[in-house]
Amino acid sequence: MPTPLPTPPAPAELPDSDQPGPDAVQAPLAALHAPVDRSRPRPAGYQNSYQNSYRLRSDEPFEPEVVDRLVERTLKDSMQGLSYRSEESPGLCTSIAAQVQKRVQELKYDRCKVVVIVSIVEKASQSVQASLGFLWDSQRDRYSSCTFEAPTFVANCLVFGLYHE
Repeated sequence: MPTPLPTPPAPAELPDSDQPGPDAVQAPLAALHAPVDRSRPRPAGYQNSYQNSYRLRSDEPFEPEVVDRLVERTLKDSMQGLSYRSEESPGLCTSIAAQVQKRVQELKYDRCKVVVIVSIVEKASQSVQASLGFLWDSQRDRYSSCTFEAPTFVANCLVFGLYHE
């Protein structure tokens, strides 16, 4: 036989008026106007937020020529003497992209988001066509492209320096 459900508790006595008392309204307002304690330490990872500067250009813009040399050197150092192996290619692409992104960010380009795309294709008497589509600000956005060719594969690295306010 199923057990009966417990009976709900009786409702509390309501005051004669449905309006909350003055203490119920004043307590939350007092908490909003309480002084802020600035002596306590900030939590780890806290950053100040600043107002917009309304500056529409970068002081240190992305320089494709410098990035071209950096990417070419990174591809040569990482891929010299390698042969194509399909199971290792995705991991190699990821590690090279991370290296390139780290090195480009060390150049301290102002107001610039860095996007790196690395692809490795086996040489097997085929052609490859790739396309990208996105919104582009031709005055502020720049890119760098570098191709490394080995006997068994071709690697392509694209680095985008996208203006970011």
